[in-house]
Amino acid sequence: MKVLVTGAEGFIGSNLCQYLAERENVETLCFTRDNSSTILPDMLQTVDLVYHCAGINRPKSNEEFVTGNIELTNALCEAVSSVSSSVGKKIPIVYTSSIHAVNDSPYGNSKQIAEEHLFQLQNKHEIPVYVFRL
Repeated sequence: MKVLVTGAEGFIGSNLCQYLAERENVETLCFTRDNSSTILPDMLQTVDLVYHCAGINRPKSNEEFVTGNIELTNALCEAVSSVSSSVGKKIPIVYTSSIHAVNDSPYGNSKQIAEEHLFQLQNKHEIPVYVFRL
C-alpha cells in the first residue's frame, strides 16, 4: 500500500510517518510545507490512501489559517477529484481536524471550512472521507 501524508514534518504527521515506516507493507510519500500544492496531482497518481495531517494552528497572522488549512485542503480536494475523474480511482482521505472546528474563531472557522471542502469532494465524487476532530 502506498500512503501520502501531508504535514509529514508536523507533530502528528511525523509520528504517523515514523509508525508507517515500521510497516513492511506500506510505502509512505511525505508532503511538507516545503512542497508546493502543485505537485499533489502527480503524487496522488499511485497513492492508495491520504492522511491529511497538514495544518496551521499557531500562525504569525490569521491569513496563515486560510493558506495552511483552507487553501491546502482545497488543493488536495482538487487533486483527488482530478485523479478520480481521469482514472476513476477514489483515494480515501483521513483528515485530522480539530474540536475547535465548532468554535467561531479564525482557527475553528478554517478547520470547519476545510472539512466542508472534503465533504463536498465526498458527495460529488463518492470519495471516502474520514474526519477526526482531535
